Amino acid sequence: MNSSGFIGSLKNILENSFNFSFSERIPALIFSLVCAAATIAVGFWLGGLASKLIIKILEKKNVDRSVHYFLGRTVSAIIKIIFVVTALAKLGFNINSF
Repeated sequence: MNSSGFIGSLKNILENSFNFSFSERIPALIFSLVCAAATIAVGFWLGGLASKLIIKILEKKNVDRSVHYFLGRTVSAIIKIIFVVTALAKLGFNINSF
């Protein structure tokens, strides 16, 4: 038995048994993955931008150096977490607390 025969029969079994069509689901899955990747990329970019902005503002206000690096990294981490959770929601993961 060749591999294409096995894959073809497996595809037919899945489509007939579970009402699952590969040809209909793959484009939607690829689109969701691209949207999630773009969301994460934008989130990491915005996190870095916000961190640099906070550091510059606090340097101009003559705040202790350790404080502005701490706040910059904290804000960056929070923004990144928000965007990663948003990307997971776009992929269909349940992000509710209950």
